[in-house]
Amino acid sequence: MLRSRHAMFACAAAVLGLLCLAPAASATPPIPAPLNGTVSYPAGEVCPFPVRIDPGVNRDLLHILRNGQWIVTGHFIQTATNLATGTSLAIKSGGPLRVVFHDDGSLTFINHGSILWSNFPEDVDGPGLVVYTGHVVIELGPDGFATSVSRVPHQRDICAALA
Repeated sequence: MLRSRHAMFACAAAVLGLLCLAPAASATPPIPAPLNGTVSYPAGEVCPFPVRIDPGVNRDLLHILRNGQWIVTGHFIQTATNLATGTSLAIKSGGPLRVVFHDDGSLTFINHGSILWSNFPEDVDGPGLVVYTGHVVIELGPDGFATSVSRVPHQRDICAALA
């Protein structure tokens, strides 16, 4: 199964590749941010129960800076559903979110708004589905798994909210 953030980066990398073909003399204008499709996780991967994340309203814009960094602005609404009980929760996310690409294939996410984050067993904080609100810095290794997550002003445990 392709994981949500891995799918996002595959799609975003394709968009970046196309934008790199544009003339380098000017920065690219903002474009609608690539939208993740529906993703489902089996019990135990992010929550103790099977969960599905559905995209909803996407008003995010992707700004690609001349230095290769990305800034995502706007807002995005997703729905998380406990597939065992049918309980659903609408989750609003909004940036700005900065994505910094490093030469070794690692990434840094710097978010100043609200972001829904899927933690897998391989991530530093273990499995979970969390909304981070406030300034958060998430470091991903070249394998795509979080190696560090700064402590943020507010965290909401979505698995607990859906249980």
